[in-house]
Amino acid sequence: MKTTKALLTFLFTLCLIHPAHAALMSVDYNLEGTPSSPTQSGFTGVDVPGTGNDTSVAHTDGGITSTLFVTAERGYDYGAITGSGTFTYSDLFRDGVTNIRDTSGATSSDTPTTNTLTFSGLSSSTDYIVQIWALDQQWNPGSTTFIWDTTAGTGGSATYLGNIVNDTSPAPTSNDDFSLTVTRTADGSGNLNFGFVTSSGGGQINGFEISAVPEPASFALVLSLGAALLVFRRRMR
Repeated sequence: MKTTKALLTFLFTLCLIHPAHAALMSVDYNLEGTPSSPTQSGFTGVDVPGTGNDTSVAHTDGGITSTLFVTAERGYDYGAITGSGTFTYSDLFRDGVTNIRDTSGATSSDTPTTNTLTFSGLSSSTDYIVQIWALDQQWNPGSTTFIWDTTAGTGGSATYLGNIVNDTSPAPTSNDDFSLTVTRTADGSGNLNFGFVTSSGGGQINGFEISAVPEPASFALVLSLGAALLVFRRRMR
């Protein structure tokens, strides 16, 4: 009986702590330098030069490659952002990459003509959760970054996902206020692409996280085992 009770407790605890999703890659774009910009806890720092002519920033982890396309490589670090009241900005927002926009002066109706952020090495035709953060505390206040799914193609083939407004007034209540979270499906080759256009300025990105969507069957199996043990325990009384 003690063994059964212990197993039952373990399974139900597993159900409670079962993660909503498992992060496959978490990137915080930093300004390359000495010392380099601080990296957000739980993220991998990817250093980007403050000046340069490179047009892409790539990072590979666990067989997945992310590539950020820029008009001209520009990392930045503005230092810690002063919070308001009990709110504190995370390290993710003090640095990032600018000059990432495809088109400036855009609205949500203007589709991107090129890719901005791409992923390769994913499982084909599989759903993923992607969260993108974009805040530039010094430049282009009030500008809007419009984000599209360009996996099927740019232009008329793109799917509008949402936007992130570069505005800290009124004061934010969460670091997720400057992010967009979407669930999208990789294509048959394991690729997932996004395109950005902005209402003004060069656009910016602080970092991103891509996660696997948990399989419902796995979670259901844990619940089923727990229920079966509960029934068994009652019959043993």
